[in-house]
Amino acid sequence: MSTIKSSDEHLTLNADGSSKDIKFQANGVEKASISSAGAFTSTTIDATVLTGNLPAISAASLTNIPAANITGTLPAISGANLTGITAADNTPSFGVKLSSNQSISDQSNTKIAWNTEEWDTDNAYDNSSNYRFTVPSGKAGKYHFSGTVIVRNIDDGEIASLRIHLNGTDSANGLNHYRFNYQGAATDTMTFCPISVVMNLAVGDYVELFLYHNEGSAQNVDAGYSRWSGHRLAGV
Repeated sequence: MSTIKSSDEHLTLNADGSSKDIKFQANGVEKASISSAGAFTSTTIDATVLTGNLPAISAASLTNIPAANITGTLPAISGANLTGITAADNTPSFGVKLSSNQSISDQSNTKIAWNTEEWDTDNAYDNSSNYRFTVPSGKAGKYHFSGTVIVRNIDDGEIASLRIHLNGTDSANGLNHYRFNYQGAATDTMTFCPISVVMNLAVGDYVELFLYHNEGSAQNVDAGYSRWSGHRLAGV
């Protein structure tokens, strides 16, 4: 049995019986209903009369919404809810320097022990023992490495050779194209050795920076001015 009961200013709609809904119809067509559990549904709702907080809405139920019908300011979107979207960025990225001058022996191909990180986005640079950058999982691609090394007393036509080693060797496919040679002049006390190269790297590949010179005695890499950095190139 269904009843309509009015008392003072209250109107009570009652649908007797288990699991019975209250339905609102116009011309025999249902326009809205209230379920036995208390959930209200409607086929047409005037947005101008909606006030207060809306309940949580499942994104799975939102399909084929014309962009023209979306107005106003959207709420903040959590990155945790965004899936299937690949961001193009320049990470991993690192920058390193020396905490103090490093001595490089004469005619010795010596790894530069970059032991101070200025930044390291993916913890991919080892600044404690191996002094190398290793491509982390999921980060294969083209990388740009650049830097400047200042070495003392390369003069009288002697050579300072700055070299990037790939996976333990300074040659790639038999070609020494990661080697940059600089010749000192008779009056030089500091030789400026820049480096810039793009390398195509796979996951697990590692790169290190070495210096060779033939000045005749050990010479220092100047910590105050020497830097090395690298990053993955986005979009290539």
